[in-house]
Amino acid sequence: MATSPRLKGTSDEDVIMPELFWKFAEKSSDLVNWNPVAVEVSRHRAPYILNIQFLNNVEGESDEYLLPPVKTRQHGSISTPQTPSGKFNDAASVEGRSSLDQSRGQYPNGNQHSPLSPLTSTSDIYPDGLISVQWLQKYLYLTPSTFVSFHLLNTTSETREEEIEADEILVRKINLLKAQLAVRHIKLVVVIVSEVLPSEDITLNDRIYYLRKNTGLAARTGLFFLPPSTEIELETLAETVCQLCFSNAIEFYTRIAKEVRRKRSGQPKTLDLSKEDAAQLTTSPLSNAGWEIRYSFKLGALAEFRQELESSVKAYEVTYEMALELFETLHPLTEISASRWNEFRIFLDTVIYKIIKLYFYSGLPNLAYKKFLVHLRSIGTVLETRGFSKDDFAYKNWRALQHLMLAELAVKGLPPGNTAIAPDADERVPADCLPRTGLLHLSAVHLWFDLLGNDWSEDAGNPDPFMNKDSTNLEEINILLKKSLVAATKDFALPTPNERSVGYTLYLLGESYLLHDKDYVSAQKYYKQAADIYRKEKWKPLLSNILQRLYETSLKIEDIQETVLSELELEIYHENDAILDSTGVDNLLTKLNLDEPKNIDLTTSDRYSGFFTADYTFQSDECFLGLPAKAQLSVTCNYPLANQEKILTLNELTIEIEGQLASIHVIHNGSSTPNESGYAILENLQLEQDDADNHVRLYSTSANLNFKPGQTIVFEFAQIPKKLGEASLKGLNIVLKHKKYLLGLSVPVKPNISGAVTWYENGSNLASHHIRVVNPFKIRLSPRPSLVYVSIDNKGPVAFGEKLTINVTAANNEKEDVIVELQAKGLSNTGDAVDLKWANHPDDTNPSDLLQGLKLAADKSDSIPLNVQVPEGSINSITLELFISYYSINDSETLIKDDIVFSIPVVQPFVVNCDIYPRFHPKPWPNYFVPNAFSLKDEKETLGMTPQMRRRWELSASVLCMIEKESIELIGSEIKIVTSDEAVCNVVDTPEEKIQGK
Repeated sequence: MATSPRLKGTSDEDVIMPELFWKFAEKSSDLVNWNPVAVEVSRHRAPYILNIQFLNNVEGESDEYLLPPVKTRQHGSISTPQTPSGKFNDAASVEGRSSLDQSRGQYPNGNQHSPLSPLTSTSDIYPDGLISVQWLQKYLYLTPSTFVSFHLLNTTSETREEEIEADEILVRKINLLKAQLAVRHIKLVVVIVSEVLPSEDITLNDRIYYLRKNTGLAARTGLFFLPPSTEIELETLAETVCQLCFSNAIEFYTRIAKEVRRKRSGQPKTLDLSKEDAAQLTTSPLSNAGWEIRYSFKLGALAEFRQELESSVKAYEVTYEMALELFETLHPLTEISASRWNEFRIFLDTVIYKIIKLYFYSGLPNLAYKKFLVHLRSIGTVLETRGFSKDDFAYKNWRALQHLMLAELAVKGLPPGNTAIAPDADERVPADCLPRTGLLHLSAVHLWFDLLGNDWSEDAGNPDPFMNKDSTNLEEINILLKKSLVAATKDFALPTPNERSVGYTLYLLGESYLLHDKDYVSAQKYYKQAADIYRKEKWKPLLSNILQRLYETSLKIEDIQETVLSELELEIYHENDAILDSTGVDNLLTKLNLDEPKNIDLTTSDRYSGFFTADYTFQSDECFLGLPAKAQLSVTCNYPLANQEKILTLNELTIEIEGQLASIHVIHNGSSTPNESGYAILENLQLEQDDADNHVRLYSTSANLNFKPGQTIVFEFAQIPKKLGEASLKGLNIVLKHKKYLLGLSVPVKPNISGAVTWYENGSNLASHHIRVVNPFKIRLSPRPSLVYVSIDNKGPVAFGEKLTINVTAANNEKEDVIVELQAKGLSNTGDAVDLKWANHPDDTNPSDLLQGLKLAADKSDSIPLNVQVPEGSINSITLELFISYYSINDSETLIKDDIVFSIPVVQPFVVNCDIYPRFHPKPWPNYFVPNAFSLKDEKETLGMTPQMRRRWELSASVLCMIEKESIELIGSEIKIVTSDEAVCNVVDTPEEKIQGK
């Protein structure tokens, strides 16, 4: 199928049938130590697991695939003579050329034993070896169970005779290949590929029938026909062939297992040697027990090949028990050679590896760990009985590698979602429970540290030849140690981080780079990471050891900053300052020649954040502009000085506040009064920084910043807010001075969401009480409520078009004099502006609705007239809005604002009520029903064609005054009657006008 065996990076140009090639390639599984598909196949959840190797069989480019030799050649199976290189001598038989080389067609010793048998003198395990690694390689890489051969059917011949000749050549070629494979019981599957469809060539079906008949290959199990096909048809063919190959593989390995059982039940194996050869033997041949071990292991391996995991693990367990019994009778210096001793140890480790892996496959990790512990104890007991110490190099090295093996297998073997039995290194782990892989790696690391840290040149006693110092590369151990520590770190970090264990592995990585490689830069990096974790965990004893290492490595690489930081931190944990040699630090500082202290910003690091803690609260949730906003900061020194008499001095302290309040910068003043009571008021705040809008961003002051270990000092301060908005605590930073360095640190402020906070009172003792604050870190800055109240004397109603004067009274309830600004605005209910003017405006020539500079004394009031012109028209009311803004004489920056709205109704000045009704008139009326007797218009006798309707009515009217005034004089009144053309009304009698009331 391919022009070369399948390798990574194979392109379609290298493949003859790329579509089919890649389908088979996707179904192939690599030969790896761990393949979870094996579990699915053993439980019949997956159809097969196959390793497919691809060969090139293009004419002129054929790959010679050498099959292992067989005991005897079946007579007549191969009729064509071959050269040792596998080429055919007869040029006429080139059409029968095969990719299988028969140069190793039969055993070199004839019909005797396999070249891999301990009975063969040329074998590497002759005469007392258990089994050769080549036996496994033989069935993993050399001997396939099925050989799939693809042949292109000749469809380009012009005559039928040429097609028949081509088919005969193809039959001979297939039969030759089939005969070679039959000697080794390998099944042959042939795929005949055609470039035309059967519908295009009616002879195709007959030709396929001819090929099947003459090769003896059945349609479903031996010879498949592949005409031009779709993607689905190619997938179906590939799946069918793979399932057939897996069935053939089961049959192949089952046959070999039967042969193994037949040999085991046969006569005991003995060496057929002459007396001269027997006399030359220095080692006893393999015993009957050894042969049993050999056959049992083969049965286990063959069962594993067949994916019969339960049968395989049982065979391996029997193998291990028998091998251990035989191992107990051996000694590397007497009964067995050192090389065979090592091979036996490797064999036991291999078998237990197989057992553990199969138990992992079965989902029994704890049982696998039991087997592992039994293996360690058993080997250790045998070694002790043979006079080998468990404290020597070989045993510790072997034990470390066993833990590494189990850790790597456990990572692959634990089922998804399986939680380790031992989540923390601090827990006591039962002996029969599998610990997490990080602990397994650490077990190996501790042993390797011992190997690399001791001198084994004078190892007493007879050394164990297996993995002793002479056969071990210490550099490889160093590499494995670091890889195990990295793997352990990853394991402890997931899924639930175990911070202490992660810190410990980082510390060991630093130790390895320091002690084994003298790589101070890498060692410092891991020490710093470990120290960060143990600071967080507050594990001071181990942190102290790490800091000493960090100090040493930093001094080696002349990292003066890290050296000084480590030295300062170490002083915390030790009363004796002489634990470190400060000579190196002083020399480095002299070399730097610092004229001024150097700043080190550690505010973004939590390295020293735990040395101080703080609480902060505003006194209330809200504060008004112009009034003091009070806050308290309580700082506790958690600096764990061993000497409690020491005093820690802060150079400065900064309370960072964001929003509309300024930050507070406190500088240490040693001459100020010590805070013995633990209470300090920050006074005399001086402007240090403002912004472009003259908004103060930073105040500075001074205070005594001496702390004793465990002491709490409360700082109280107040600011006058000038702008609306919010303010909140951003953080707390301090500066420590150590030698020639100023260390800027961030202090964590403990949040309080309970709603009740502690407020301290000044006094000899630090008394306190609780106050209710929703968010102690935030304050709302609201407008200051106005204490200047405004009222008016005229609230209506008023008349249309009336011009009136309203007296506006401003009363000052502040405790100090204020300067007031008044502005009046008026609108009618229809949206029309109302003309307003202050009567006593300073600019009388140009009066305005804005009055400025009105000074009001404390607790006094003043009245200012306001002229109002009521608009004409149909309006119901006017709205008078007065805007007040003022500031006190002592604080001109804080402007206080307020407004008040008055609604004044607008009415008509008079309301007229009319009443009209019929009445009897005292004078006789003319007869309006006599024709030509009366005219409608002028009551003169004119000719009328019809009588007109006439009636007299009496109209009475009253006028009501709607303006609430003390007196109104009505000057005159007039009644106007308007009639239409259809109905004419004339006033015929006007009585004397009567006006009632004023």
